[in-house]
Amino acid sequence: MKILCYLMLIFILNIKLLCQNNPFNVLHMSHKSAINTPPINWHFLDPKKDNYPGISLNRAYNLLKKTKRKPQKVIVAIIDSGVDTAHTDLIGVLWKNKKEIPYNLNDDDKNGYIDDIYGWNFLGNSNGENIKDEAYEYARIYGRWKDYFKNTTPETISSEEKALYNIYKKAKEKFELEYLALYQEKFYLTMLKEKLNYLHNLLKSSINKDSLTEEDVSYIKENIDSLKFDAYIYQSLLKEIDTIEINERINEINTKFKTELNYKENLRKIINDNPYDIRDSLYGNNNVKGPTSSHGTFVAGIIAGDRTNNNEAMGIADCVEIMCVRILGGGDERDKDVALGIKYAVKNGAKIINMSFGKYFSPEKHMVDEAIKYASKHNVLIIHAAGNDALNNDINQHYPIPFDENYKLLTDLWIEVGASSYYLKYPIAPFSNYGKNTVDIFAPGEEIFGLSPDNKFESNSGTSAAAPIVTGIAALLMGYFPELTPKEIKEIILKSAYKIKQKKPPYNYRPLTLMRTFSPALDLTLSEACQTGGIVNAYNAVKLAIKYAKKKKK
Repeated sequence: MKILCYLMLIFILNIKLLCQNNPFNVLHMSHKSAINTPPINWHFLDPKKDNYPGISLNRAYNLLKKTKRKPQKVIVAIIDSGVDTAHTDLIGVLWKNKKEIPYNLNDDDKNGYIDDIYGWNFLGNSNGENIKDEAYEYARIYGRWKDYFKNTTPETISSEEKALYNIYKKAKEKFELEYLALYQEKFYLTMLKEKLNYLHNLLKSSINKDSLTEEDVSYIKENIDSLKFDAYIYQSLLKEIDTIEINERINEINTKFKTELNYKENLRKIINDNPYDIRDSLYGNNNVKGPTSSHGTFVAGIIAGDRTNNNEAMGIADCVEIMCVRILGGGDERDKDVALGIKYAVKNGAKIINMSFGKYFSPEKHMVDEAIKYASKHNVLIIHAAGNDALNNDINQHYPIPFDENYKLLTDLWIEVGASSYYLKYPIAPFSNYGKNTVDIFAPGEEIFGLSPDNKFESNSGTSAAAPIVTGIAALLMGYFPELTPKEIKEIILKSAYKIKQKKPPYNYRPLTLMRTFSPALDLTLSEACQTGGIVNAYNAVKLAIKYAKKKKK
């Protein structure tokens, strides 16, 4: 019985660690390939010439040189987690608010935001404090409404509250599932840790030593009959687990309970605003880097990182000014911040907005809808990441979305982007969300080399990397072909998508074969996974833009 209990603990631990490493239980940039990594900047390569399903960027620039066009600057807003404005690869491409006198503590342009030199941080206060961690949206919904709906059933709910109740019910189910899974994992890990400590002390005291070596355990197994079994179990457990990893994982879970799954506390309280009132809009500070700038810096570098220096982390477009809008820390973004971030970007001249974030609950969706319509009215193109959960967005809405509650289109200036892999024959990244009706196009999103805060560099993956690749191409077209409208830019990008003849992937075509089990996307072709059935291609887009421009001259 005793050994059965220990073996069960080992089995449970292995399952839990497997789930912990599930590449789809993440937000945006997450999955790292174990082996067979592609060359740096594979996403710039050409499918035909280089045998990698990249965007043919070098061919695109060669074609642009032949046109002898001089690009105009395009302001691109990065609505994200913050951007390191001191990164040497970004300093030369930052948007600067010319109407604001730097750091004079005055609102010179009278827009309500003091010293918004490079953009604005909606996750801070005037004292310089900034939000680092937030809860997931489903945890916030659960915490907000659990007492209100405590004794409510579908039969007793009023017709006016039915929609709200349904949202609460779904959020409650999601929260309880996630909370229980982590609670059980922590329980088993703690139990295992205690058993290890107990056996360690038991065996150590039996030989009167202050420490315990492998030789000591082997000696006990061979010579002390009453402890042979305990020594065997102890030795077996040590082969399966690492106590340091157990402690680290327990700390991670405790942190999640205090932040992402914290439904009790208002983690936003330092801002002192009402997150449910869009009229309460004058909050934040000008620290656009904040404490969580890794994600946004990576996104900014993909779009417009310095192309003239000697490092390899080059951006796509050479004609961009990056506007920084911080609305995302840990956990999920707030709808109100998203809405105000979009409006800030539009009012300050952004022509393209990149949004590499998303969630599956949007309780104040009407705020974001209004902002999307505002951007559309001002001809601003929005490019959004489809998500990293290997889910079908036709079924699982990944907010924000360009549709209202009745699924009426809010804007046609929107591109939804899935992530493609560096495998030419099997180009869908296993973590990517997809959707024949809701995802427009795929773009390279696996093992993309880019920027990291404090003048560092890294490779990362996710639809958060794929969206800025499309944004970079859109900015390139907009800069070199200013006569084209944003609607025409979108049309060109989608029409020029590169199509790949695909076969169903073999089970073991990837080093991490568990992805094959977890990802339904790997059973799809690109034509089944998105509207265009292809991968964005800069060369094809430039070639088509030249044709569009010639027609406009006639």
